[in-house]
Amino acid sequence: MDRRANWPHWLATWAEGMLGKPFAWGVTDCHALALAAFAVIHGVRPPEAPTWASRDEADALIAEGWDPLKALPRLGAVRVEPGFCRPGDVAVEPPKEATGYPGVLVALGMGRFLTGAPGAVVHIVTHDEIDPAATFWRWGSNG
Repeated sequence: MDRRANWPHWLATWAEGMLGKPFAWGVTDCHALALAAFAVIHGVRPPEAPTWASRDEADALIAEGWDPLKALPRLGAVRVEPGFCRPGDVAVEPPKEATGYPGVLVALGMGRFLTGAPGAVVHIVTHDEIDPAATFWRWGSNG
């Protein structure tokens, strides 16, 4: 899927506007941020990507077997090595012990990633703060 013209500018502007927003299921949770970043980059939401508006809905999808590592290839993402991560790519961390949810982070460039999590505002973490077991993914083929 093609990226829209001047997408790096739009991604940076969007990410800056998200910083500091409070966590809300379906709005600023890490999954919602990744879907929104996709829309900023491509001009459309990813096809067939599930969404939720509450923790209960997220729990139900996960209980049904939804797994971002299985969903990403179906949605057109390809795995990339961490050293080749570029703005717009996503990192998927294994489920967190405290929450049971995997972490999804949006690459912003220069080793910075945008994320949101329960109890926190939308914030930036560095590559060094990401779980070493994380996998990295790129949407589409012309990034």
